[in-house]
Amino acid sequence: MSTEIYYMAERETPMSKEEKAKMDEIIHKYWEEYPHKDDFEGPGFFNNPDSAVIFEGVMRIPCSNVEELDEFFDYWLKWLSELTWLLPDAKWDAGVEDVPFIWEEDNGWRLMTDEEYYSRGQ
Repeated sequence: MSTEIYYMAERETPMSKEEKAKMDEIIHKYWEEYPHKDDFEGPGFFNNPDSAVIFEGVMRIPCSNVEELDEFFDYWLKWLSELTWLLPDAKWDAGVEDVPFIWEEDNGWRLMTDEEYYSRGQ
């Protein structure tokens, strides 16, 4: 069993051609610059034109040691943040399995702290 990052953006209006072009540019840039892309299948994307979901996907986490995980999350959360800033009027949902990422307008997506994680649902 693998662990995956999920991400989804919803809004009533579809992406414009300009937004789609910029999104494709961001996706391509991050994929081309990712230092471990030979060991990684990359992010997956889905789009249903008959739905309010304008962007969604999953990404399998390809590493298991702490140093690789830190690098992986740092890199791909920056990618997801750029996409989120591109579509600020969309409602975003993103996380790892059942643990949501935290969105900070000025800094982008981040992982929960231990304190945030353990205080969920209380």
